[in-house]
Amino acid sequence: MIKRKLNQLIIWHDNSKIDKEEWIPYANRFNPNGKQEISITKQEFKKAVKLHKAKNLHHFESLKTYEGPYWKCYIIEMICDYIAMGWELGTF
Repeated sequence: MIKRKLNQLIIWHDNSKIDKEEWIPYANRFNPNGKQEISITKQEFKKAVKLHKAKNLHHFESLKTYEGPYWKCYIIEMICDYIAMGWELGTF
């Protein structure tokens, strides 16, 4: 059961970023060409990040109140996400 849940989390990791409310701010913030098709403010990006963290249990802000059976799976996902972002940003 744990393996199945971990596999599901790997496949659907950050899937909420497909939603328009997250996609546009994230795409503009991390556009590899450095060109923003749609201008966004820092406040709009912060709002998208807050929304993303609220929708995804692999972020501490959401996980800290989770009491379900898969908390270990979300902790594993959170650690992997933290390491991956550290590699991506050169801070890990």
